[in-house]
Amino acid sequence: MIFGCYDDSELYSRNQVLVEALSEEFSEVILVRSKSSTGRLPANNHQRLSGLLAAAKTATSLVGKYMSLFSQRSQLSGADCVFVPYPAYLDRLFLSFLLPRNWSGLVVVDAFLCLHDTVVKDRKLVRERGLMARLVYWLENTTLNRADIVLIDTARQQAMLIDQYRLDVDKVWAVPVGVNEALWVPMELPPLEDHFEVLFYGTFIPLHGVDAIVEAAEILQGIDESVRITLVGTGQAADSIAQQLESSDFANIRWARTLVEPQELYQYMRASHCVLGVFGASEKSANVVPYKAYQAMAANHILITRAGPAMDDLLSGIESIPGLCLVPAGDPQALANTILDVKRNYDEYRLSSRTRKLYDSRLSNTVIKEKLSRIKELV
Repeated sequence: MIFGCYDDSELYSRNQVLVEALSEEFSEVILVRSKSSTGRLPANNHQRLSGLLAAAKTATSLVGKYMSLFSQRSQLSGADCVFVPYPAYLDRLFLSFLLPRNWSGLVVVDAFLCLHDTVVKDRKLVRERGLMARLVYWLENTTLNRADIVLIDTARQQAMLIDQYRLDVDKVWAVPVGVNEALWVPMELPPLEDHFEVLFYGTFIPLHGVDAIVEAAEILQGIDESVRITLVGTGQAADSIAQQLESSDFANIRWARTLVEPQELYQYMRASHCVLGVFGASEKSANVVPYKAYQAMAANHILITRAGPAMDDLLSGIESIPGLCLVPAGDPQALANTILDVKRNYDEYRLSSRTRKLYDSRLSNTVIKEKLSRIKELV
């Protein structure tokens, strides 16, 4: 059974991939899902968690969603396994009140993004020692300890959750993020003509390190005017990036300040010569492999992203992957130098890129299905 108020927008395809993978494992799958959940792109909800009006709107929306789930509670009694997609936290708490007392099935939750680490430490949406931060910690701790299996995306995030919440090592599974493989297929990279096109897209959260990209653009502007950087997206850090761009005359940056559908992102990628990943210097940035990296590698594109523990784990046992370029975190000069190196040797990079090979072997939806197949054995 799939339970919760989750959305399955294409922008965050993890829920789609995990639901599909688990659905293939079980002979019957029932959706107990909020009727108001959608597949639309999420709003840019990056403001600080404050304001009576915002709180009232959120509360009203949640009441409607949980009333919808409550009306479907009779379907829970016959389930052997309940999967609660991301964000699982409030949904798992509510599920505790709906499950029959004698129910003995398996509860699987997705802890993707790590709530306390994301909201408090990385995005700093609430004060670290404030009441809201303690509430976030309690909610995540309760959710994870009430689950039989916890899913997370990388081994580093897995280790962090186990340590932070004193979880049983065997109950926390590292499962790759998952992307829509019908869309993100290998593409032919464009020839190099007048300009070298560099693409970054995202929700402009701190771990992306967009400020480092802008600083690299400033360095490049004085070296090679043919390099152009396209930014696509908006979010928490967008206003500070706008101020950064206004502080100097950036002729080599174009910014589409909006969230766009993945189909449009794919077209942006087809027109680019290389794709940028994340460059933030935070612990969070070091511990994740972002969607854009999955998508670029699935498309067999040239990817430049920060080095760190998560990438070390991904490349364990592999000397190098042609087309995958790693740079130190928060280092605009290293990023600028790497972009110039890819441009100088572009024909070689274009012909030799093997990022799809890495994706297929360690990140693909086939890998995800293999990992989740163990769940049925535990029911």
